[in-house]
Amino acid sequence: MQESREVLDQWTEERSGLERQAEALELERKNREQSVSGRKDKIRQVSPDGQIREGIRRINKQLDAYSREEKQCREKQESLQSLYQEQVARDSTLRNRKEIHAHDYDKEEAELMGARAEKGFSDDREAEKAALSEESREQLEGECREYRKETENLQAQRRILESRRKGRSLTEEQWNGIAGRYQQAVKQDQSDSARYEVEKLRKQDLVQKHRRWVAWNGVQEKLLKKLGLLEQIQKLLKGDKGKDNSFVDYVAEERLRYVAAEASETLGHITRYKYALELDVNEGFRIRDNGNGGISRMVTSLSGGEIFLTSLSLALALSEQIQLKGQSPLEFFFLDEGFGALDKQLLDMVMDSLERLSTKERVIGLISHVSELQDRISRRLIVDPPSSQGEGSRVRIVKA
Repeated sequence: MQESREVLDQWTEERSGLERQAEALELERKNREQSVSGRKDKIRQVSPDGQIREGIRRINKQLDAYSREEKQCREKQESLQSLYQEQVARDSTLRNRKEIHAHDYDKEEAELMGARAEKGFSDDREAEKAALSEESREQLEGECREYRKETENLQAQRRILESRRKGRSLTEEQWNGIAGRYQQAVKQDQSDSARYEVEKLRKQDLVQKHRRWVAWNGVQEKLLKKLGLLEQIQKLLKGDKGKDNSFVDYVAEERLRYVAAEASETLGHITRYKYALELDVNEGFRIRDNGNGGISRMVTSLSGGEIFLTSLSLALALSEQIQLKGQSPLEFFFLDEGFGALDKQLLDMVMDSLERLSTKERVIGLISHVSELQDRISRRLIVDPPSSQGEGSRVRIVKA
């Protein structure tokens, strides 16, 4: 029973504590409701339409505007403060200047009154009546300046003369003598000046002539150098024996050697390299007989057919040279006669060689009365002589 009462008292006490807590919570709830209600009233005041975020943005915008306005007002205040300080400093300066000018004014006014009294004027009006016009005053001031300037010049000249005189004195006669010598010196100076101008012009003329002489001298030196080079070249081109065309002869000899080499190659090709052509400077062309041990003999020792073959080789080599490096090629090459001196074997050899030398770029034509050639030529242009009946020459083409 005692324990039950204790438990009951404990529960009663806990109940009382819970009721007190409930009352405290109820009071806190009411306070919170009042706080919420107050805040809602404030929100409704700020945002009657209930758009809180929009109201906050609007308030922030207003705050930013207020901040900018405050910044502008502060800057304006600082500017006005700086302007105020400047005005204060300027005012202080002006006050000081005013005091200085007032002091100067009083001083100058006292000096003016003293000067006016000294000159005999009773007041300013009387002094103004006696004043000159602006034009007259300027004229007098100019005359005074000229006078002071002339006085200063004379004093300077006097000091110079006194320093030169060094305590010496001159009589009138001495002075007149010095004046006469001075006039003579002036005339001499004028004469010398005229002579100086004449000599100056003469000098300018001499300078111009000297410049032209230097220029022509330079040209002459260049021409002399060229002349020396030309004489040197002439000496180099001039032969040991005094021939004027030694260099030309040398070039012609070298070209002739080249023609001879080309002709020798052609002659060897025609004669199956039995003969070769050589050039002797003193004796002219010579034949190297490869079929006879390679001995060298004169061209006059050849037979008629061999001379024809050698002439043919030289003609072909020369035709190669006059083509001007292929710019003006000779497409036709004609051989007139010379075949009658060849025997049948040599004639066949020549025809074989001519057939080998004939190409698309070069056509070889034969002019001959030898009938044996007709069988070897595929295309022939035959000229019939005029007949006794009065008919003229006739030309006809024959193809084998």
